[in-house]
Amino acid sequence: MKNETMLDKALRSPMAATDPSLGHYALSQAAWGLMKNLIRK
Repeated sequence: MKNETMLDKALRSPMAATDPSLGHYALSQAAWGLMKNLIRK
């Protein structure tokens, strides 16, 4: 499974707000994507 798909599921899942591991995963993926965008510029 691709990271984008897992991230999408984590963000869309209602459990994401209550499950710390899902929330942490989504947050770390978002932060990593942001870092990669900053490096590209």
